Amino acid sequence: MKKKLLRIGQALAFILVLTIAIHGVYNALKWKDTSGDYISVMEQLYSTPKNLVDVVFMGSSHCYCGIYPSVLWEDAGIASFDMSVSGQDLSSTYHDLKELLKTQKPSVVMVDCYGLLFDVSEVESNDYRNYISMDFSLNSIEHINSYRDKDKIKDFMARFPIIHTRYKELRRKDFESYSPNQFGRGERAYFVTEEVSFDQNVINDETVGSITKEHEMWLEKMKKLSQDYGFTLELMLIPNVIPKDMQERVNAFSQYCQKNGIAFTNYNSMLKELGIDSKTDFIDPAHLNAYGARKFTRFLEGKLLEEYNIEGHADDERYYQWDMDLQWCQLLENQYVMTRTNDASEFVNAMIKVPNQYTIISVEIDATHDVSYYDALKVLGMESDDYERGGIWIYHDGELKKICEKQVGAEEYVINLSKYDTLKIGYYGPYEPGNIILNRKDCQTGFDVSFLTYSNLLGEIIAHRGF
Repeated sequence: MKKKLLRIGQALAFILVLTIAIHGVYNALKWKDTSGDYISVMEQLYSTPKNLVDVVFMGSSHCYCGIYPSVLWEDAGIASFDMSVSGQDLSSTYHDLKELLKTQKPSVVMVDCYGLLFDVSEVESNDYRNYISMDFSLNSIEHINSYRDKDKIKDFMARFPIIHTRYKELRRKDFESYSPNQFGRGERAYFVTEEVSFDQNVINDETVGSITKEHEMWLEKMKKLSQDYGFTLELMLIPNVIPKDMQERVNAFSQYCQKNGIAFTNYNSMLKELGIDSKTDFIDPAHLNAYGARKFTRFLEGKLLEEYNIEGHADDERYYQWDMDLQWCQLLENQYVMTRTNDASEFVNAMIKVPNQYTIISVEIDATHDVSYYDALKVLGMESDDYERGGIWIYHDGELKKICEKQVGAEEYVINLSKYDTLKIGYYGPYEPGNIILNRKDCQTGFDVSFLTYSNLLGEIIAHRGF
């Protein structure tokens, strides 16, 4: 009897160890992105405490490029969330919303309906983003079973036949909690600009095409979900250039919604009212950039405040993730400037706006140099005589501190930026390797004035520039 119990105990212990091992391997390999980077809207949702989200935006990349929860939070303290994924199809919109409703009680759900305009995803990775990012549950099973290619359902259920291919691409972010997945609210900020062209004849075309029974069923399911959970459902088309055949389907969709008491707004027909400029406010014909997104988000903000009386939560500590999300978006905007400008003053002016950061500044030039960067550096509090002597400084929490003179043999300065990252500063000669070391990596640029900016928010270098 004792031997039998021992064998049972050993078997149970083996199963437990195997389960822990499989779980650990899965967490490292699992799909972790919404849009091609290590930023997962599902992880963001799961890290959000219950009953905080008041407004939800659903949809594909048009949604996370075109609507910024950080703007709504900064302006009015509105706690919103972009439940959006690249290539989010109709089934994914429905089941992702059901997943969110397990923990949140939004008053308003706004759904971008670009998913009604395509029937088959053209990007395989988008299917993975949409179908295997959700935690295993009855909802995830129903979602996967709705997938159009029935031959792939078993692989989607098991997940390992798909994710095992990620072995070669694993990075540190696969083994630790990545900050934006803990506080991000779903938006992605893009500052590039491309002039696009809208065909007014297409926008004004009133030809009514057709929608399928599947589309009608989806609309009714979304309507029923709003009734069952008590939220207001609004459907929309976020500004983007669409061809004539898609416009005809939009017209059919609009007609169906009007007949069946479902709110729908085609914002392509309201570009002037939105203040959207086709020359400056798009990344490409399909997506708004950060400048267009702010305009569109603020238009929706007015709607939310006027029509739904959404209350703000700016002073409520429970909503700290929205504060951090705003910091992240501010970081991204200033990082864009810092990594692209060729002007030292412009770099510094952007750098000082980055919250929660360390910047290491190395000055190698002397007073006889024909180019002066002092005007750029004096705004940090650097004295002219200090600048002329050169050396290495740290800028942190709005204060500039000199760490090292240009003297070979000066005492090394070591600081732990995080549990993973250690910075070491010393001086071994002009432009010499070893003056600035981060995790054993030489960060000397060889430029007269160099900057290395480390974000505590993200736990990584966000800019490394020399002038």
